Amino acid sequence: MAACGRSLLRLAVLTMLAAITLLVDPVVQGRGFASAQGVQNVPDDDPGMLAAYARAKATLPGFWERVARPEPGERFSVKLRYATRAGNDELIWANDPELNGDLVSAVIDNEPRDIEGLKIGDRVAVPVNRVVDWIIVRQGKMHGGFTIRALLPHMPPEEAAELRRMLAPE
Repeated sequence: MAACGRSLLRLAVLTMLAAITLLVDPVVQGRGFASAQGVQNVPDDDPGMLAAYARAKATLPGFWERVARPEPGERFSVKLRYATRAGNDELIWANDPELNGDLVSAVIDNEPRDIEGLKIGDRVAVPVNRVVDWIIVRQGKMHGGFTIRALLPHMPPEEAAELRRMLAPE
């Protein structure tokens, strides 16, 4: 991998770790956090990511059941697909999702790179078919997060190990 590619991957991983730490660690919640936005680009036909999308879609009904009847201390996030100005897809994590018919409402949790008019903290409503992944944080562990799991083999070992510690067993 070229030096530039490794730098982008490292930045993406560090940003993801920071966002996940905010989601999982109740001590840092609510303090606000600003960081550089890292982006991990994967080919449209990446087998690991395609499998992650399929698994998230297949388990989404169970996710919505948990959202409707949360246990104390549980937190929820969804990863939403947006079309960019350039005509590509950008995936954005959003917190506190609510399902209302065929629409999902949630609060944007990372800074969009190429989506005009969208920013952290915005509450959005999008068609449910734009949900590509989900996370439930329960007792300090992340459940779901299939796209995160798919990226683990591409990460530096120490960063992948940190994420594995946060992930609940499948």
